[in-house]
Amino acid sequence: RRLLKVAPLSVWKEYRQEYLDETLRLDGRGSATHDSQCIGCKAQPGVFRCRQCLGEELLCSSCICTAHQHLPLHAIEEWCGTHFEKTTLQTLGLKVQLGHAVGNACTMAVSRELVVLHINGLHKVNALFCHCKPGLEHRQQLMRFCWWPATAIDPGTCATVEVLCTFQALNLQGNITAYDFYVALENMTDAWHTSRIPDRRAAFMAIVRQWHNVKMLRRAGRGHDPGGVDTTISGQLAVPCRACPHPGINLPDDWDQAPPEFRYVCVQYQ
Repeated sequence: RRLLKVAPLSVWKEYRQEYLDETLRLDGRGSATHDSQCIGCKAQPGVFRCRQCLGEELLCSSCICTAHQHLPLHAIEEWCGTHFEKTTLQTLGLKVQLGHAVGNACTMAVSRELVVLHINGLHKVNALFCHCKPGLEHRQQLMRFCWWPATAIDPGTCATVEVLCTFQALNLQGNITAYDFYVALENMTDAWHTSRIPDRRAAFMAIVRQWHNVKMLRRAGRGHDPGGVDTTISGQLAVPCRACPHPGINLPDDWDQAPPEFRYVCVQYQ
């Protein structure tokens, strides 16, 4: 136990072979045999798995789509006899219903293919926009699904709120630029570029600017102003500088009456 605290890697070194074997096991079917059935319906062959869900269960196309109605942006792989290859829930037939609770279909839905940026890459998604609720715009349906539309009119590209929060944290802490972050998303989608990845860099840049502006409006309390954001005056969203003198904050009450020798000193004079 003492060695484990002092030199944990020395202890781990004895188990390297086990760790290596387990990572190789993750590349295969695990405990499932080549003729294993879907653990969901028990009727179809289990050939699909999710790399982001816990466990090593293999499902058929129908069951894996059902299991991912709430998780349409997960990474799916298909067993091809000797190895797993990437596929998508869109290819398997999953459609995301917007404007209604998950599992409820809209009788007047309109289908549209979207490109959604998530923390695990770029995804093509078949979305069903609700048209049975008058006045509920496409951009509103996306926002209520936590997908930020790149454009207000007829949006075709979105970014999840999760990916925007992740980028903001990395940008503030590690100075990661929006360009580098977007390229990393492309590499997570297909690092070898064997498939055609849709170019949504400009859309992501626009979304980031919108996100930052709305966050500033929220923090300044503009969302609860009866006059709305249009009444925001110039400089109202700026953060006061702590080092600059501010009457009533870091200046004495009679600062304007200070003698010349104390006029530029932010301390209480005698």
